[in-house]
Amino acid sequence: MRLSTKGEYASRAMLELSRRYEAGPVHSREIAEAQEIPPRFLEQILLLLKRAGYLKSRKGQKGGYVLAKPPGEINVAEVIRVMDGPLAPIDCVSVMAHEVCPMEKTCGLRWLWKDVRDSVAGILERTTFADLVARGRPAAEARGAGRKPAGPARKAALVLLAAASLAGFGLSEEKGKKDSPLLTALNGLKLAGYAQVFGGVWDPGVDTFSLRRARMSLGGEIVKNLRFKIAVDLVKSPALIDALVEFAPARAASVRFGQFLVPFSLDSVTSVADIDLVNRPAVVDALAPGRDIGAAGRDVGAVLFGAVSIAEYAVGFVNGSGINKPDEDGRKDLCGRLVLRPFSSLAVGGSLYRGKRAVVEDGPLVARDREGLEAALAVGRLSFKGEYIHARDGLTSKAGWYAQAGVFAVPGKVQAVARYDSLDLDRGTPDDARTILAAGLNWIIAGKTKLQVNYELHRLEAGGRDKSGLLAQFQAAF
Repeated sequence: MRLSTKGEYASRAMLELSRRYEAGPVHSREIAEAQEIPPRFLEQILLLLKRAGYLKSRKGQKGGYVLAKPPGEINVAEVIRVMDGPLAPIDCVSVMAHEVCPMEKTCGLRWLWKDVRDSVAGILERTTFADLVARGRPAAEARGAGRKPAGPARKAALVLLAAASLAGFGLSEEKGKKDSPLLTALNGLKLAGYAQVFGGVWDPGVDTFSLRRARMSLGGEIVKNLRFKIAVDLVKSPALIDALVEFAPARAASVRFGQFLVPFSLDSVTSVADIDLVNRPAVVDALAPGRDIGAAGRDVGAVLFGAVSIAEYAVGFVNGSGINKPDEDGRKDLCGRLVLRPFSSLAVGGSLYRGKRAVVEDGPLVARDREGLEAALAVGRLSFKGEYIHARDGLTSKAGWYAQAGVFAVPGKVQAVARYDSLDLDRGTPDDARTILAAGLNWIIAGKTKLQVNYELHRLEAGGRDKSGLLAQFQAAF
């Protein structure tokens, strides 16, 4: 077996609920923050666990998720099988999904794979979540006893700081040398970054403060027509967000390869530092490629992009596996986005994604297709934008849309924004959709440094308020 991201997140969510079993229901946002799981991705996982009978949910002010039975009665193997399927490395030795192989009686390797299956299954089946909670207590105490070694985030920060230092050193060494190639390259480098401090009051839910993001990027043109960018998020794991190279010999045709934002959806390709509300639209978080698998809209691949007359385009292939991950199925996913700008104030476009993905580890590949439409208009102090996204994951059809309007009360300084957001994660199930009404104010202090205050109201199609929250976020940027 190979543990998928979904299997890992499900295990971590179950562990968190096991730790808090005696405390009653736990809101999904608390689980996401405690275990560093993307909230939209977690919602889908919790729904699967609930359908499988391992979780119960409660509504109301003290609502949330709770284990359906004590943690001592749930073993890790059960959860992994729900998310990733059989534990066996090959089908012929599987107990849960056995398939007859014509070489079963003569194969010299079958006994080896059976031993592997028995060993893995034995460990996971006899380990309950109560065992993990008990084992985790002394480990947590030990972690707090000494100084932590540098993790991926710290190492990434050191890389960027070292690069900036070397750039400064190079500038001093090359000072006075006219037309030096090194000086020219270093002058093209740019170090930028921002940090976001978030606070939220949810009903039902937990009032919380958090350091939401702390991103740094280094990039620029190193030689003529050749650019690069490296970006890290110091509060996330994995820390590496972007690592790309662009060859741009002409405006009409350029090439980008590495790890980057998948060209799909207006909001998804917009930096989180530039969005008008604290949270992205739910439909974008849940259905846009790269965001639907908790990878911040990123993937690894190659894209051809450019602009001709009123058209801007990007088309290419990506692994379909997310951030810092190799291709999991040997196939490449097609992605593309086309935007037309007939006037300087108006942009209309569409996006397309065609891929396949295994729902469970080593399972059959199913369709992972997306189509999107978008429009944006800016006239004076007013701005409007909206999108529609349709998705198909296997036999499940999903769809959603949002419409947003904004106005600057004080030009360039104070902006009011409102958005209506609708999402249906299974169009075949009646009364399954949800809507989110968001409204807020932005105070642009300087550049990208700003304070945002939002109110969100979440409602279920079946009727009634799901939750509401007052959110505030301060972003400091340089």
